[in-house]
Amino acid sequence: MTTDDDNSQSKQVQNTVHGLTGGTVVQALSIDHVSVVGAAAMPTIAHLDLLAKASLHQWTAAANDRRLVHPAPLPIQWRRSSASVAGPISAAAYRRFAPLPGLAAVTDDELSEGTQDGLHRIYGGLPSGRLLLIGPPGSGKSAAAILLLLEALRYREQAIPEDQAQIPVPVLFTLHGWNPDRGDSVTDWMAAKLAETYPMFRGRAGRHIATDLLTAGRIAGFLDGLDEIPECSRPGVLNALADAPFRLVLLSRTEEAVAAAHHGPLAGAVALGLQPTQPTAAADYLLQPLVSPPPAPWQKITDHLTHQPASAVSEALSTPLALSLLRDVYGATGPVDELLDDARFPTAADIDNHLLDHAVTAAYTPRPGHPKPRYSVATAQRTLRYLATQLTEHGTRDLVWWHIPTWTTHRARSISAAVLTLLANAVLVGVSLGLPIGFELGPRAGLVVGLSAGLLLGLATAALSTVADWRGMPCVPKRLARLSYRSAPRTRGLGVAFAFSGGLLAGLFAGLVSGLASGLVAGILVGMAAGLAGLALNGISGHTEAEESSLGPAGVWCHDRNAGAVQVLASVLLTGLLATLTVRLMPGLASSLAASVASSFIVVLPVMLLVGLGAGLVGILVVKRVGPMEVGTPGSAVLDTSAAWVRISIRHKTSLRLISFLEDARRRHLLRTVGPVYQFRHATLQDRLAEVGRS
Repeated sequence: MTTDDDNSQSKQVQNTVHGLTGGTVVQALSIDHVSVVGAAAMPTIAHLDLLAKASLHQWTAAANDRRLVHPAPLPIQWRRSSASVAGPISAAAYRRFAPLPGLAAVTDDELSEGTQDGLHRIYGGLPSGRLLLIGPPGSGKSAAAILLLLEALRYREQAIPEDQAQIPVPVLFTLHGWNPDRGDSVTDWMAAKLAETYPMFRGRAGRHIATDLLTAGRIAGFLDGLDEIPECSRPGVLNALADAPFRLVLLSRTEEAVAAAHHGPLAGAVALGLQPTQPTAAADYLLQPLVSPPPAPWQKITDHLTHQPASAVSEALSTPLALSLLRDVYGATGPVDELLDDARFPTAADIDNHLLDHAVTAAYTPRPGHPKPRYSVATAQRTLRYLATQLTEHGTRDLVWWHIPTWTTHRARSISAAVLTLLANAVLVGVSLGLPIGFELGPRAGLVVGLSAGLLLGLATAALSTVADWRGMPCVPKRLARLSYRSAPRTRGLGVAFAFSGGLLAGLFAGLVSGLASGLVAGILVGMAAGLAGLALNGISGHTEAEESSLGPAGVWCHDRNAGAVQVLASVLLTGLLATLTVRLMPGLASSLAASVASSFIVVLPVMLLVGLGAGLVGILVVKRVGPMEVGTPGSAVLDTSAAWVRISIRHKTSLRLISFLEDARRRHLLRTVGPVYQFRHATLQDRLAEVGRS
């Protein structure tokens, strides 16, 4: 489903919009600054025109990539659904929206059945402005929605200027990330999606313009993924969508739509069910990209479809998914007529499994005009089978990359976390603490003291991470956030207590070599300063919630990695400044430390280990009270996942670069993104790969 990749196309859309801004549209915008300044900026035709061009470019590219435009797409047949997903036809007759210019209100007879050609007529003339497109998996809902959206954009583009202002611009988003139970209206959520995807709506003024356009009904919402949001949220979504002040087209699988509508259907909606592809239409579709007369194997398969519509082959090739797989797997010269062998393929299920078994091979076979695959077919199959097997064993369709470490044993994960923590602290603290002491006593002394302190801190934090990993909880990705009092963590008191105890330990450590009184005073002052600074650093790193984030999985990965890099750099600078301050406050401390490093190390090591274990146990209690979203520091999710994936790659011979592989598989239409998680594009593909992977 291409609509699940709208997050990944956001950058392309932004570049497109910026490219469009070199013409007369932006020249007009720059005259009165309506798109940039003014808290009370009013919606203008220029905004709608710019949005229409960006949306047309975005979904034309998606349609070409999905081969929905060339060769000619499958003929879409629909029929008013008899499933319990909508109210009576009389509810849709209530005139909430006037027909689009040039169209008339639809009649009951027009809603009984039709084709793709009549779908825009229904969309533009339905008085309630509420259209449901439903069907079983693989029935072509996304393809129908994309083609309808492109037809609606071209209809607006061809209208006279006076009528264009009355024709809404359609945009397509997935419903992931919206939960009306939190109080967000569909208008506010759609305005946020517009601001996120299209640059002309960013900022306070742009967001205000987007809200006004939605409220005025100048933008239409094509919303996919009702069946992919949590089941408990679907009835609330249907109820909230009834209040939308703009036209709606909602996509869903039939079974999930029926379950959601059991609590109350979408008011005024008409449900159109997509019908199976007729064998004659399937035969015509398969012959279009071939020479005439076609190769003998293709002639045999199309003749069979035409003359034996009740066979296993005809039953299997009744969905757009199966037909697209057939064309990809066999190409123009493949032995496609082998599917007619009743001994090898006695049922439609056998044909489906055969096509699914070759889907990965087809996706990673080089195609003219496309980049050479970065991964071999064998590597791709091993990796995708492993992922499908793990997801199936865990009973989920969502591939959440930061949960991958929980697929490994606790022992392996704890050892990796301890080693990485120890090495990171030894290097970072060694550099930041060793430099100021090195300036006083020379590089060698600074290196010895810095590495010793880094090892001490590393052992303590390694003990902490080991206890935390014992709980088997994943590290949650972080992102940089604006620093404010409210953004500080919920454990401020605990943070201050840790800062005081850390300062006390630092004072005792310093007192061993330079006097207890002065050591305690300097240690507590520096420890409190370090603790408060640490709280500030923690305050600018917010967690990324899978249910709410609008970022794609690759974006979440980059945010966590970047947040970790920023915090590491800030921590190194902060530690260096505090070390310099301590050395200046306590003359002779540097030389005393260098002279008695070994003895201090032996005395402080047990204390630091106990502190680390205690902090880990306290952290577990805090997590049990406030939830798992506090687990991990910025960058820890990326490091934890990378370490786990290296072990998995060595053991199962999968691809070594996780995110790069997943993004490549998404571009090859084997995976899709739903918010910050990946899914197999078709559940049947996951099930088949898992079945083969377990055998």
